[in-house]
Order: sequence, then C-alpha cells, then structure tokens
Amino acid sequence: TGFSGINAVQSGRLNGFDVEPPDQGLCAYHGVVMEQVNLAVRVYTDRGAALTRPVSLNAFFAQPPLLDPTTKRFGPFLSDPRCYHDAQTGRWYSSVLSIDVKPRTGAFGNRSSLLIAVSATSDPTGEYAIFAIDTTDNGSRHTPRNPHCPCFGDQPLLGADANALVVTTNEYSITTSDQNNAQVYAASKTNLAALASGAQGTAQVVHLQ
Repeated sequence: TGFSGINAVQSGRLNGFDVEPPDQGLCAYHGVVMEQVNLAVRVYTDRGAALTRPVSLNAFFAQPPLLDPTTKRFGPFLSDPRCYHDAQTGRWYSSVLSIDVKPRTGAFGNRSSLLIAVSATSDPTGEYAIFAIDTTDNGSRHTPRNPHCPCFGDQPLLGADANALVVTTNEYSITTSDQNNAQVYAASKTNLAALASGAQGTAQVVHLQ
C-alpha cells in the first residue's frame, strides 16, 4: 500500500506558485520516510502520519524564499532534490541544485551551487547543517574553467559507500543548451556528520570531471 505525500497545492502555497516537474527525492529508515519534491519537504511515518509540516525546499536549505510574498523578490532557483539515509553514520543527507536569479525578475543569474544538507542527529525532523559547493565552473572562485560556463549541475544523484558521500551531476551551461562531461563530488561522510554536529573545521570535497 501507500499514502498521499506532498501535493502541488501544498508546494504552491509554500513557494508562491507551483513548480514543474515535481522531481522527487525519497528515503526511509526504520519506519520513517522523508519525501522531497520540487519544491517542498516533509517527514512521515511509513503509514503516512505526518511528523512535520510541509516546508519549502528554499527554507529547508536555508535560502531566501523562491518568491517573497512581501517584497515580491525572487530567491535562488532550486531543483532536483535527492535524499539518502546512511545507517553507518546514522544521518540523513539531502542534495539539491541551486541557480542564482535576478531578484526583480526571477531570470537566471550567472552562478550555481550544489547544496547538501546533513542532519545534526539521527532525527530527520531536527536541525541540519547546510554545505554549498560552487558548480559555476567558469574559472572564478577556484572553480575549473570548463567550456560553455557559467554552468550548473543538473539532476544531482546522491549515494554513498563505506567512506564517502558522492554526488554526480550533468553539467549544463546556464545560458545555452551546451553540455559538458558529468561531474563527481565526494566528501567524507564522517567529516560531514561531525561538522553538522558542531565540530570545528571545513568540509573537504574532491571534484572529479
């Protein structure tokens, strides 16, 4: 059997308008289910009882609202959420792509990021630490100088092995339809978990392309 998850009405109310397509991220562990869609997140029991209210992905990833109802300004465009529960570290990991926009019009800007949320504890309804990886790849801010960039990492796919959290993306130009090679980002799971719990330091990421 199943249950009704986040719907377009809930997402539209949270963000000011509905976002298509409704790309989904889904992960579960020991009777708890986290669902993410474009552009909302909610945690349930495996029988469908809500453990949290719906939250916009922009708020979940500590970003300005997709559309601020007061100022009518646009915040970063997020898409393609994924989530993963790691039994080894006991943490919940989530990823999403982010593209800067022009606040007055919502048109794409010229910078992008891969955002990763890591739960501070084993409780997916609690606090999260947010990490950002610059995926613009136009040679600025220590990023590679790839063709056709500024770029963004489309459809980030999230997974892990015994040591690392790994995200792969398809790199596309923000301004044209040109595509580069796939990009791979890897970081220590235990390091991310420790930083999410308040340890001092900086996350170290390996970028392969």
